[in-house]
Amino acid sequence: MASCRAVPSVLLVTSRLNVSRVFLRNLQNPKPFRISNRLMSSMDQQRVLVLGSGYVSEPVVEYLTRENNTHITLVSAVKTEAETLADKYQNTQAVILDVQQQQQDLEKLVKDNHLVISLLPYTLHPLVAEMCIRQKTNMVTASYKTPAMAQLHNRSGNHKMSFMGQ
Repeated sequence: MASCRAVPSVLLVTSRLNVSRVFLRNLQNPKPFRISNRLMSSMDQQRVLVLGSGYVSEPVVEYLTRENNTHITLVSAVKTEAETLADKYQNTQAVILDVQQQQQDLEKLVKDNHLVISLLPYTLHPLVAEMCIRQKTNMVTASYKTPAMAQLHNRSGNHKMSFMGQ
């Protein structure tokens, strides 16, 4: 039986020469991997929608806010978690929202951002992915690819956008 191990990775967002690139970097092997499709706009202000304010969210927000031109909108149904996290980092605002109950509000946020990073439970990713496809907004998630997400991933390619998961 083959063994498996977790390999720590980090999402790197850079903007040089007006070309924004997103890399996944394996922390044990520092060579970056370029994602072939453009994930973010080359506008001055990069807008990233982070869904969820749990344990994994803080390292993501901390890393993304290292770039002064990145604005984070942190969405959570848990007001204290979202506001505490948003107060710790520059260019970060908390939006209190139940993604299942307030889908129209969520879709507007998806439309207004360049990238959606969903750190929600995996069962909510198809809901978010559908919105991302409609709004032509790129999406990253830390969850494994489920059959529902695989179908949506195929649809996203028709719109020249990227879906990235494990």
